[in-house]
Amino acid sequence: MTETVEEVIREGEPTAPATVQQADMDALVARVVAKINPDVLQRVTQEILKPVIEALIKDELASKR
Repeated sequence: MTETVEEVIREGEPTAPATVQQADMDALVARVVAKINPDVLQRVTQEILKPVIEALIKDELASKR
């Protein structure tokens, strides 16, 4: 990874943070994710996203009973 996350953020940073448009934020997130090492992305998915999604599904199923 040649660019740090901070550098990517600084490049896309507007003059007033409150004025960030959704499309700009989506593009910035896409650039950061594209630069993440695939192994790191896999670990994040397995260790963070999977438990969050599992909890959301369990809550949804429990609320339908």
